[in-house]
Order: sequence, then C-alpha cells, then structure tokens
Amino acid sequence: MLGRLSKSLSTAQLQSLNTLLPSWSVHQESLSKTYRFNSNKDAWDFLELAQKLSRAHRFKPVCMYNENHVEVRLEGAENITRAHVSAAGFLDKAAKSVKEETYEH
Repeated sequence: MLGRLSKSLSTAQLQSLNTLLPSWSVHQESLSKTYRFNSNKDAWDFLELAQKLSRAHRFKPVCMYNENHVEVRLEGAENITRAHVSAAGFLDKAAKSVKEETYEH
C-alpha cells in the first residue's frame, strides 16, 4: 500500500494514510502539519532537525516558520510515497524530542 501509490489515491488509500498519520492532513500529492512550540528556540531546533532529514535523505520538506509555529509540507511530484510517510514519522519524533528537552530544563 505504501510503495509508490497510484497517481490518484483511492478513498481506501487516503483513509489508510489518515490512520497511519492521524495528526497530518493527507492530500493526493502531499502531507501537511503545523507544529506549535513553546518558544522560537524550540521551533528553530525543530527546523534544524528537519534540515538534517533533508540532507541525509535528499528529501526536502517545505517548512514555513512563523514565531513558534512551523508548518511542514511533504510534497510528491505525483503522489505520496513510503519516503513521505517515513519523513512524517521522523518529524513527529523530532518535534516530540524538542518539546521533551524543553520540559526537562
């Protein structure tokens, strides 16, 4: 199901992605999510981790920063791939890590 998906995602495929990534907005050709952080520093720390993802996997998330909010879009040329789902999971873990680090101090 999560290999290269067909150009037009079926209703079942979209529902499956919504189940795998409940906090993400699933669209035919992209995944999107807005992360909210307690501070600008936390948002910047998250952006740094997103940049590492980009470098390591040659996968470029579109990140829009506004104060302590970061909107992330993972776009595909034609459709969502396994790499998009993996990147979404990594970004969720990165955001959680940044937030937990803040609470420990």
